[in-house]
Amino acid sequence: MSCHDKTDIKTYRYLCGSLVSNVLCSATELARALGVRARNIQRYAQRYATEGGESFFAPHSRKGTAFRFTAELQEKANELLAQGASNYRVAKEGGVSEGTVRYHLKKGTLIRPDFKN
Repeated sequence: MSCHDKTDIKTYRYLCGSLVSNVLCSATELARALGVRARNIQRYAQRYATEGGESFFAPHSRKGTAFRFTAELQEKANELLAQGASNYRVAKEGGVSEGTVRYHLKKGTLIRPDFKN
């Protein structure tokens, strides 16, 4: 019998953090019993001690606050792409990741001119 669903990672982390924080076992003992790294268990215990048990179930504050691709950045990126700049260069000069540049190229927010003419 299990105390949580195997896919419920939040409850798993909460339980591990709680056990170690309440000194019912050590992180090393729990890690050996579960076959995981002790560092992960220590991280859960630290989170439990500093942020409380509810932090494991609260939505992430970063969620839904993805980087906003501003009009100014879009204009600058399109200018660089028109000059033949690579995704890397556009990302570096715009202060974003290459993944962001690829995403906006695919989405159509950014346009790479066809230089084959």
